[in-house]
Amino acid sequence: MRETMRLASTLPIADLQRWYEGNYLEFLDSDTEGLFYMIVEERWMAADPATFARYKIDSKQSNPDPALAAWLKADEAAAMTYINSLDPAHRQNLALSLTRVISKTDLPRALELLDEVLASKSSDTYRARELLGSFATQDREAVLAHIKDWKGSDREWAVKAVGNAWLEKDFAWTVGFLQAEGKGAGTIKDLFNQDGWGKPAKLLTANASSLPDGWMDELAASGSLDIGCGDEWMAMRGPVPGISAEALAKIQLDAAAGGFWDNEKLESGKRFVEEGDWLPLATRAKLAAAILNTWRDGLPAAEAWVASLDEEVRGEAEAKLAEMRKKKTNADIKPLVDRPGEFIKALTADSARNLSDGLAAWSAPQVAEAVAAAKTLDSARAAEILEKGSPDYLRLPPAVKASLAQAAGEDWSGPQAMKGYCQIVSQWAEQDPAAAAKWVEALPAGEQRDWAAKNVVLRWSSYSPAAAKAWEAKLAPSH
Repeated sequence: MRETMRLASTLPIADLQRWYEGNYLEFLDSDTEGLFYMIVEERWMAADPATFARYKIDSKQSNPDPALAAWLKADEAAAMTYINSLDPAHRQNLALSLTRVISKTDLPRALELLDEVLASKSSDTYRARELLGSFATQDREAVLAHIKDWKGSDREWAVKAVGNAWLEKDFAWTVGFLQAEGKGAGTIKDLFNQDGWGKPAKLLTANASSLPDGWMDELAASGSLDIGCGDEWMAMRGPVPGISAEALAKIQLDAAAGGFWDNEKLESGKRFVEEGDWLPLATRAKLAAAILNTWRDGLPAAEAWVASLDEEVRGEAEAKLAEMRKKKTNADIKPLVDRPGEFIKALTADSARNLSDGLAAWSAPQVAEAVAAAKTLDSARAAEILEKGSPDYLRLPPAVKASLAQAAGEDWSGPQAMKGYCQIVSQWAEQDPAAAAKWVEALPAGEQRDWAAKNVVLRWSSYSPAAAKAWEAKLAPSH
């Protein structure tokens, strides 16, 4: 962490754009990466907000809002002049960012800009509608006043945007607002579809009794109410205010059907197959077979579970077991994994990804055997493995990947290779920094070695700062 902060604080401002374009550092974890970006962006934005914002705008980087806000604050006239000089398409793409930034300090002006985006009929119209909803959470009354004279389809989606924004904040107000607009259960479903069903469905679980008569039955018939909250629905027994018995049964059936897709829900799905006497036998049989599609405990456990089921629900599950018995397992290919030299010579990117457990068990002599074999591959073959497998995901020991890079030579070049070198040494330095450092020292002078060295130092410093600093000091510069 300390080395990450040091590197982020010392990279020359003039080099930051080049670093962004290459992105050659491999971080230990997402927190470390987030810290690095935060420090670098704060430095660049503080030192030269105009250049930073122009880079974000010109490169169409995701979320240019902070950079744009900093430039507007430092020199609004220059920022607006630059934005107005962009070609129409680019300026239109930036319009929503500008609207979001301005809304923080001047909502009326932001609403006017939003009107311009909507009038343009651009591809950003959908996001503009979402933005109106966020403005409604900021100042609901101002937004309602702004749209009070809207008619037709514009009024339709604006009502949904406001309703979606306030559904979770104030469910009762939202239902009353929709009723006053002449809307029904179908509009509630439309609101849920905007966010997916997980979080909104939980709102219905908690607020079913506050819906007007008949709304819940209509929603239940449409399906998907169980998503994200199947356990809550399954726990309900007897009459539930606001839900008819038929609607509750429909929702619970949907919940039982979807319970096993999530790893945490697998046991719940098995339980309803085993104990769900209230479910039709055909439904239980289908659930049992589908559960085996995501079975994670091995074939013997699957056979034992199916044998424990009522005879009437075993049919489809028995057929699925027959399919499972025909599939090859790691045992079919383990002999090849246990002979690393042969494995490397027959290597494909897919096979390396799929045999991660076996490869992780290689002993030091086996890794050495694989390293020697990798060095014998022709350059085109080695480059193909690295390009198709991607060093970050190729399930090989770092020393073996380094030997593949060495074998590939100039056949593996360009930005992808640069990043690949960094990924290799980053993983290697986490396991054996001294070996990774020795390999980097042997690389030809140039950018690949420079960035690979930075990654070694970044990893090594996380648990031995003194050793990392000493090695960095003695490493001969590339230029």
